[in-house]
Amino acid sequence: MPVGKVPPEILDRTVFRKIRRSDSRILVTPGTGEDCGIIDLGSQFCVLSCDPVTGASNDVGKLAVHVSCNDIASAGLRPFGLMVTLLLPPGSTPSDLDKTMSDICDAAADLDISILGGHTEVTDAVSRTIVTICVIAFADHAENGDPADISGNSGNSGNSGLPVIRTGGARPGDLLIMTKTAGLEGTAVIANDHADELEPVLGKETVSKARAFMDRISVMKEGIIGGRCGVSSMHDVTEGGIFGAAYEIAAASGCGIILEKDKIPVAEETVSVCSYYGISPYQLISSGCMAMTIKEKNAPLLLETLRSENIPAAVIGRMTEEKEYLIVSEQSGKKTREPLLPPGSDELYKI
Repeated sequence: MPVGKVPPEILDRTVFRKIRRSDSRILVTPGTGEDCGIIDLGSQFCVLSCDPVTGASNDVGKLAVHVSCNDIASAGLRPFGLMVTLLLPPGSTPSDLDKTMSDICDAAADLDISILGGHTEVTDAVSRTIVTICVIAFADHAENGDPADISGNSGNSGNSGLPVIRTGGARPGDLLIMTKTAGLEGTAVIANDHADELEPVLGKETVSKARAFMDRISVMKEGIIGGRCGVSSMHDVTEGGIFGAAYEIAAASGCGIILEKDKIPVAEETVSVCSYYGISPYQLISSGCMAMTIKEKNAPLLLETLRSENIPAAVIGRMTEEKEYLIVSEQSGKKTREPLLPPGSDELYKI
């Protein structure tokens, strides 16, 4: 298998089909594109998510906190606490550990989240520092909600009964909206890890702006806004980029999708970095960008609310009844259609 996310068809065959619920209180188990597991505790739901950072060398502590918390934000919730696993390669120094842990603590403090525990070790199983974070959040039972309504991962019952938004809640006719710009995290990671190579070619100002994208990695604010504005689904855009996230929303929801490539915003700095390396911004890891679906009549409120909070947003597609996954664009005055494929190895791993 190539480096990166395991392809959906292999995940389904070798991972998801083997997982069984051992307790009726477990409401949501893993599925394509689903970011969180959900447990019914009686008066509350417990929402959990876990993510590693494997594609970056610098700022891994800060990146790990925000990337992991973004999954909880995609459910429309605020994280409560973190469990942190730190794996350091042989030769790491106490100052290396101090730097990574300081970054983790600073990022957690910025989000007002507690660190609950974890594990730290030096191991020859890794060649660079790997940070894995498990995030926990809580949500009260919705009024008139019945948790039994949302069992399963097919997305066919949407978010009924849960004050939690799922990847698989989109419906035919919903508009697909994305925040910020494609390739956000990937641009920041590349610019931070390869500044010495890029500055002579792209200029210090461009590289400096690209590195500063790291400060836009959190989607906490747009996740809360999305929940308040009645989105049907949310999915933070990680490995596989916006193309991968759009595919996963459609697959989890049992819908088709028409994705309008020309409407996907891409920052100039991302265009410059991707052009230099010959990679696609649309398939580049994009933490900091949130993909949301919402009924067309409710889209203006969502867009206006996001923009009032200085969060750029754009309508980039529509969910369909037909189970086709398509990318449409215009070239030389002619409209083209191509298949939207399952996410493969992220463009970041080509560098």
